[in-house]
Amino acid sequence: MKRYLCCLLIGIVAAGSFATACGAETLVCKYQQTFKDGGSRDAGLELTVQGGEVTGIDYFNAIASGKEGGGYVCAIDAKASDGKSVWTRKKDLTVVELTESAGIRKSTFEIRKSPKGYIVSFVDMSSHYCGFGAEFPVSVRIEKGRKSCRMKFE
Repeated sequence: MKRYLCCLLIGIVAAGSFATACGAETLVCKYQQTFKDGGSRDAGLELTVQGGEVTGIDYFNAIASGKEGGGYVCAIDAKASDGKSVWTRKKDLTVVELTESAGIRKSTFEIRKSPKGYIVSFVDMSSHYCGFGAEFPVSVRIEKGRKSCRMKFE
Protein backbone atom coordinates (compact mmCIF):
# COMPACT_ATOMS: atom_id res chain seq x y z
CA MET A 1 0.00 0.00 0.00
CA LYS A 2 2.82 2.43 0.90
CA ARG A 3 4.55 1.64 -2.37
CA TYR A 4 1.31 2.29 -4.30
CA LEU A 5 0.79 5.66 -2.55
CA CYS A 6 4.41 6.62 -3.14
CA CYS A 7 4.14 5.80 -6.86
CA LEU A 8 0.84 7.69 -7.07
CA LEU A 9 2.40 10.74 -5.43
CA ILE A 10 5.41 10.67 -7.77
CA GLY A 11 3.03 10.40 -10.73
CA ILE A 12 1.00 13.39 -9.58
CA VAL A 13 4.14 15.51 -9.04
CA ALA A 14 5.53 14.50 -12.44
CA ALA A 15 2.21 15.29 -14.16
CA GLY A 16 2.09 18.69 -12.45
CA SER A 17 5.64 19.48 -13.56
CA PHE A 18 4.82 18.42 -17.12
CA ALA A 19 1.68 20.58 -17.14
CA THR A 20 3.64 23.59 -15.87
CA ALA A 21 6.36 23.05 -18.49
CA CYS A 22 3.79 22.81 -21.30
CA GLY A 23 1.34 25.43 -20.04
CA ALA A 24 1.60 29.18 -19.98
CA GLU A 25 3.20 30.99 -17.07
CA THR A 26 2.04 34.48 -16.10
CA LEU A 27 4.41 36.98 -14.51
CA VAL A 28 2.74 39.96 -12.84
CA CYS A 29 4.22 43.02 -11.14
CA LYS A 30 2.98 46.38 -9.89
CA TYR A 31 4.68 49.75 -9.38
CA GLN A 32 3.49 52.59 -7.14
CA GLN A 33 4.94 56.05 -6.66
CA THR A 34 3.69 59.07 -4.72
CA PHE A 35 4.50 62.65 -5.77
CA LYS A 36 5.04 65.70 -3.56
CA ASP A 37 1.92 67.42 -4.96
CA GLY A 38 -0.31 64.59 -3.73
CA GLY A 39 -0.41 62.85 -7.10
CA SER A 40 0.57 59.27 -7.72
CA ARG A 41 1.59 56.74 -10.35
CA ASP A 42 0.20 53.21 -10.44
CA ALA A 43 1.55 50.90 -13.08
CA GLY A 44 1.48 47.21 -13.80
CA LEU A 45 2.91 44.68 -16.19
CA GLU A 46 1.74 41.17 -16.99
CA LEU A 47 3.72 38.88 -19.27
CA THR A 48 2.50 35.53 -20.56
CA VAL A 49 5.38 33.11 -21.12
CA GLN A 50 4.93 29.82 -22.94
CA GLY A 51 7.70 27.40 -23.85
CA GLY A 52 10.29 29.91 -22.63
CA GLU A 53 9.02 32.66 -24.95
CA VAL A 54 6.90 35.69 -24.12
CA THR A 55 3.61 35.37 -26.01
CA GLY A 56 1.59 38.19 -24.47
CA ILE A 57 1.91 41.53 -22.69
CA ASP A 58 -0.55 43.68 -20.80
CA TYR A 59 0.80 47.03 -19.53
CA PHE A 60 -0.84 50.03 -17.89
CA ASN A 61 0.49 53.23 -16.36
CA ALA A 62 -1.97 55.57 -14.60
CA ILE A 63 -0.93 58.93 -13.21
CA ALA A 64 -3.10 61.16 -11.04
CA SER A 65 -1.80 64.72 -10.76
CA GLY A 66 -3.15 65.46 -7.30
CA LYS A 67 -5.51 68.05 -8.78
CA GLU A 68 -9.14 67.42 -9.63
CA GLY A 69 -9.54 65.97 -13.11
CA GLY A 70 -5.79 65.76 -13.70
CA GLY A 71 -4.56 62.39 -14.78
CA TYR A 72 -3.86 60.09 -17.67
CA VAL A 73 -3.30 56.46 -18.61
CA CYS A 74 -0.97 54.63 -21.01
CA ALA A 75 -1.95 51.07 -21.88
CA ILE A 76 -1.15 48.28 -24.31
CA ASP A 77 -2.36 44.72 -24.63
CA ALA A 78 -0.74 42.52 -27.28
CA LYS A 79 -0.55 38.81 -27.98
CA ALA A 80 1.71 37.04 -30.45
CA SER A 81 -1.41 35.53 -32.03
CA ASP A 82 -3.62 38.65 -32.12
CA GLY A 83 -2.99 39.58 -35.78
CA LYS A 84 -2.43 43.20 -34.70
CA SER A 85 1.23 42.85 -33.84
CA VAL A 86 4.36 41.30 -35.32
CA TRP A 87 6.68 39.43 -32.95
CA THR A 88 10.30 38.88 -34.07
CA ARG A 89 12.50 36.68 -31.90
CA LYS A 90 16.32 36.67 -31.78
CA LYS A 91 17.72 34.54 -28.93
CA ASP A 92 16.83 36.38 -25.69
CA LEU A 93 15.27 39.39 -27.48
CA THR A 94 11.72 39.73 -28.75
CA VAL A 95 10.86 42.83 -30.80
CA VAL A 96 7.15 43.61 -31.00
CA GLU A 97 5.71 45.94 -33.62
CA LEU A 98 2.15 47.11 -33.13
CA THR A 99 0.86 47.50 -36.67
CA GLU A 100 -0.29 50.77 -38.16
CA SER A 101 -3.96 51.56 -38.52
CA ALA A 102 -5.98 54.65 -39.39
CA GLY A 103 -4.37 57.60 -37.60
CA ILE A 104 -2.01 55.43 -35.53
CA ARG A 105 1.64 55.11 -36.46
CA LYS A 106 3.54 51.85 -35.99
CA SER A 107 4.90 51.41 -32.44
CA THR A 108 7.78 49.21 -31.32
CA PHE A 109 8.92 47.81 -27.99
CA GLU A 110 11.43 45.15 -26.97
CA ILE A 111 11.26 42.34 -24.44
CA ARG A 112 14.67 41.06 -23.34
CA LYS A 113 15.12 38.00 -21.17
CA SER A 114 17.33 38.70 -18.15
CA PRO A 115 18.82 36.27 -15.61
CA LYS A 116 15.92 36.88 -13.17
CA GLY A 117 13.06 37.73 -15.52
CA TYR A 118 12.47 40.22 -18.36
CA ILE A 119 13.09 43.86 -19.26
CA VAL A 120 10.54 45.62 -21.47
CA SER A 121 11.97 48.66 -23.29
CA PHE A 122 9.48 51.02 -24.87
CA VAL A 123 11.68 51.97 -27.83
CA ASP A 124 9.30 53.84 -30.12
CA MET A 125 5.73 54.00 -28.85
CA SER A 126 2.96 56.12 -30.33
CA SER A 127 1.27 58.60 -28.01
CA HIS A 128 -2.01 57.07 -29.25
CA TYR A 129 -1.69 54.50 -26.45
CA CYS A 130 -1.60 57.28 -23.83
CA GLY A 131 -3.76 60.17 -22.76
CA PHE A 132 -2.74 63.77 -23.51
CA GLY A 133 0.79 64.49 -22.27
CA ALA A 134 1.38 60.94 -21.08
CA GLU A 135 4.51 58.95 -21.86
CA PHE A 136 5.72 55.39 -21.52
CA PRO A 137 8.68 54.76 -19.19
CA VAL A 138 12.04 53.99 -20.75
CA SER A 139 11.89 50.44 -19.38
CA VAL A 140 10.16 48.10 -16.95
CA ARG A 141 11.94 45.21 -15.22
CA ILE A 142 9.87 42.25 -14.06
CA GLU A 143 11.46 39.47 -12.02
CA LYS A 144 10.14 36.04 -11.17
CA GLY A 145 8.98 35.83 -7.58
CA ARG A 146 8.81 39.62 -7.07
CA LYS A 147 5.48 41.45 -6.83
CA SER A 148 6.91 44.88 -7.60
CA CYS A 149 8.27 46.17 -10.92
CA ARG A 150 11.31 48.35 -11.34
CA MET A 151 10.72 51.23 -13.73
CA LYS A 152 13.15 53.60 -15.38
CA PHE A 153 11.94 57.05 -16.36
CA GLU A 154 13.82 59.77 -18.24
